[in-house]
Amino acid sequence: GVAAILLIAASAIGIVVVLFAKGNPGLSRQIVALIDDSVGSDSTRFECDRIHGSLFGGAVLERPRLRVVTADGLVTWMSAERLRADYDLFQLLLSRRRSLRISIESPLVPLVHDRRGNLVVPRFGSGKRRAPGETVTRIAVQVSSGVLSLDRGGVRFGSIRGSGVVLLEPRKATLRL
Repeated sequence: GVAAILLIAASAIGIVVVLFAKGNPGLSRQIVALIDDSVGSDSTRFECDRIHGSLFGGAVLERPRLRVVTADGLVTWMSAERLRADYDLFQLLLSRRRSLRISIESPLVPLVHDRRGNLVVPRFGSGKRRAPGETVTRIAVQVSSGVLSLDRGGVRFGSIRGSGVVLLEPRKATLRL
């Protein structure tokens, strides 16, 4: 009875842990769909080639991209070689105070204009949030070897490095650079 259910549950968790560690394409697609559903909107898409890592401590996203739908088609607003997210799974699932550390390697942000001359920027979705007052999420972001370019005048800035903190609270978001 109970022992069989526990054995099946432990086996299922073990299979997910192994698939995640190896970067299984099917599991990666499902995780990307969940991320896109959380941060994407009708005009913004999140994509990446592969996700792998430790289910309980961190994930690595290979070639993540944030793309914006414009009248001219899909435009990549930001891409990176790699994004690493370090977290405590139990804290994310069970705590009202969450903390994440994100490292973005070699991000490229090409600032482009659509055919009407408007700067293309992502519009993030609100995601499926819990009731107001329940959670506060702190996201520490570290960027290394970034590039920012502008499609007019050939402006390009390289070797951008920095860090910041995003604090997501009910009805309020704060960005500190």
